[in-house]
Amino acid sequence: MAKGTCLLCKKTALIKNSHIIPSFVGKWLKNTSVTGYLRQIVNPNLRKQDIATENLLCDLCELLLSKYEDSFSKNIFYPYVNEELDEWGVAQGSIKEFEYKEWLLKFMVSVQWRSLITSKELKNPQYIHFVQPVMNVLREWEDFLLDRKGQSGHTKHYLIFLQNLVTGIGSLPPNINPRINTYLIRSLDTTFACNKKNIFVFSKLGPIVLISTIIPEKLDDMDDTSVKLQGKIKTVQSLRNHMVNDFIFITRPNECFERYNISDKQDKLINDDIKRKIPKAKNLNSVLASYSDFLMNKGK
Repeated sequence: MAKGTCLLCKKTALIKNSHIIPSFVGKWLKNTSVTGYLRQIVNPNLRKQDIATENLLCDLCELLLSKYEDSFSKNIFYPYVNEELDEWGVAQGSIKEFEYKEWLLKFMVSVQWRSLITSKELKNPQYIHFVQPVMNVLREWEDFLLDRKGQSGHTKHYLIFLQNLVTGIGSLPPNINPRINTYLIRSLDTTFACNKKNIFVFSKLGPIVLISTIIPEKLDDMDDTSVKLQGKIKTVQSLRNHMVNDFIFITRPNECFERYNISDKQDKLINDDIKRKIPKAKNLNSVLASYSDFLMNKGK
């Protein structure tokens, strides 16, 4: 740790390496991987033991955000991935909904704040006209996280539950990525997304997606996924916003896997690891997600 300015409370203190996507998601990914390693889309030839961190927070702010992470992991994340989804990542219908209080909105804002404040996209000159709206949202989110305000500002927040598509009925779009199930179930992802009419923050924690608006304040046809200060959220959701659906199921997976160029050497290491460890593995989620992709592509 080195002395610096905490990006949340703005105080001078020893600054810790903070996870952008919470560490419990990375632990789940490792524990459900037959190889026991993590690989990033941007550098898949490098095996890792942990997910990305950056110097962001002082001890007090790190502890503050960790409370919301604990509540989310215990009350939503682990029940969903361990009880609602089977080992294939297919929803079983055993958990119909989750009840939540303010901790869920605080958790979502904390992840989206970290994603936005560390976003490399904002340094791109083509996004210069988005800088002021983004700065305004960051200030609103900081006030909410530090209990200066009781609301998260004018932005809206949406939580989407995903599952394996292998048991679905109907035809797939022609431009769907051949590794779509691996992306939906297994990937960790965070980005600042925009087009001519929309700006939103997108974070993906395995099979759970967080979306927070910047412009416009609200997304249409997203009522089933909307998160407020307290309430209930269903696990079976009606996803009727075409822009959001296209981003989750088409645009973003294709963007990510376009950059996934793994060497023959590392590909052989992965396959050898799988062959060696499968007989002893208790959870084959990573293998079954890949096998689902094979089955779906074969079915085409």
